[in-house]
Amino acid sequence: MERSTLKRTSSFPDPERSTLIMRPKFGSPFLSRENLYNLFSQIVVFPLAVIFLTNI
Repeated sequence: MERSTLKRTSSFPDPERSTLIMRPKFGSPFLSRENLYNLFSQIVVFPLAVIFLTNI
């Protein structure tokens, strides 16, 4: 009986943990330098490379 109750209680925090894990993923990336560099490379470097290659 104790094992079944432990399994039931452990099943409930799982969605809560998943939401708690997902929340920092949406909040922290904007403040990290790596993501700012990725955004800069996607917005600036990639279009410039495409324009440079198409002009050749």
